[in-house]
Amino acid sequence: MKLFENKHFVLGLVSILVLSFDIFTKNLVSTTMTLGESIYILPVLEITYLENIGAGFGILQGMATLLIFIAILVIGLIFYFFNSLPDKKHIWIAAGLIIGGAAGNAISRIFDRVVIDFIDLKVWPVFNIADAALTVGVLMIIVYFLFEK
Repeated sequence: MKLFENKHFVLGLVSILVLSFDIFTKNLVSTTMTLGESIYILPVLEITYLENIGAGFGILQGMATLLIFIAILVIGLIFYFFNSLPDKKHIWIAAGLIIGGAAGNAISRIFDRVVIDFIDLKVWPVFNIADAALTVGVLMIIVYFLFEK
């Protein structure tokens, strides 16, 4: 389909899908679970409702304004440099993952004053869809610049 060959369409689609899924899952967890509650899924996976006022790994606690500013800056930089990025679909997807993830956590910080985390792998700090999208997007770009360029 021609739409999927348009970098702006791919960027927008991925960003909107990530943002929508992030908001939906955070809302689902916060409205159906109590804070601190865990639901067993697999030996290495639980859904655990936590609220985070910082960034990943417990850093920057209480620095919501700074984290919102960083998210807006990252999103702005991606938009500014997007047309100069390589014409590779995985780069477009990576940029969309980063935008959707950054927007998801920024929106949570702005409207809820906390970020809801719930994916609990038992060997890693609890995270959410936005965190996962950001991580995967950044890793995709790092791999591209280290090994493909």
